[in-house]
Amino acid sequence: MALAVTIDNITSKLDKKQKVPNCPPEEINLFSIVGRLGALEKELEDSEPTVHRVQTREDIAAPLAPVADRCERTPQKTSGVRPLVAQAEWTSVVKKRMNKKKKIRIAAKELTTVVGSASDCSIKASEPVRQVFINKVDKQCTNENIHDYIKKKGITSKDVRRTSKEGWLSTSFKISIPSVNFNDLLKAEFWPSGIRCREWLSYIPRKRI
Repeated sequence: MALAVTIDNITSKLDKKQKVPNCPPEEINLFSIVGRLGALEKELEDSEPTVHRVQTREDIAAPLAPVADRCERTPQKTSGVRPLVAQAEWTSVVKKRMNKKKKIRIAAKELTTVVGSASDCSIKASEPVRQVFINKVDKQCTNENIHDYIKKKGITSKDVRRTSKEGWLSTSFKISIPSVNFNDLLKAEFWPSGIRCREWLSYIPRKRI
């Protein structure tokens, strides 16, 4: 009998602890409920185990992949605008053809050349010739006038050619003379006042560049 009374007492005490007392609606605090719910969610997130991803060989080789491969793997969004493609600059190389006469001159320099020394006077070598250039000459002056003027000075010109055009304000000439008279034509007192004279350059020597 005493044992039955004790069991009933324990059962009644448990029922009282599990029973939730009635609470009027005006005493319920909504903010505290929301705060507790947020705290519970945070505790659940913190309690979840963190999964660490194991690094594979593919992950290690990815940074070493070529840039072009990574660009192909990465999808690009196109919005109807054509992407700009960097174009490489090309330099066109034009190979000029060598003049036939220049080829012959170059080939002739490699050949063996001899200079005659016989005393027979039936034929003779031509005199070495050099050229001078004069300009600032009057427009009315001709090739014959230049030839006659040089002859009056005691020198026979080999050739006189006009190098200026008809529409120019002054004329210029190329004069071929014997090499022995070259320095005479380069003197200031040889020519009339205002006329300029210098050596004729058919090409620019390397030492003058």
